[in-house]
Amino acid sequence: MTLFVSETILAEISDVLRRPGFQKLSANFTPERIAAFLDHISEEAICLRNVPEEYRYPRDPKDEPYINLAIVARASFIASYDKDLLDLMKDNDAGYEFRRRYPMLRIIEPVDLLKELVQ
Repeated sequence: MTLFVSETILAEISDVLRRPGFQKLSANFTPERIAAFLDHISEEAICLRNVPEEYRYPRDPKDEPYINLAIVARASFIASYDKDLLDLMKDNDAGYEFRRRYPMLRIIEPVDLLKELVQ
């Protein structure tokens, strides 16, 4: 399995991990460990630059970078607990259209991705 990221997504991960509220969750979230984690992702993942805006998601535009990255990378999965993303797999107008346009891409919860990987 290959991990893909983009500059936009790396910037968001960095921002979230450095937020005071997030760092209060655990003493393990030190600036040094966060930097090491981000370095590890940068070394192990394939970073795609200038990801085109293939898909627009008016319901939650903040999810568009993840969707567009997955489309460009020809990914099989997006693993997320994000309700707006997961709703694209449901039987609703947006879900039907998304699955019609991108039948190869499934949006699933992380635990379900782990189940897929061990099959």
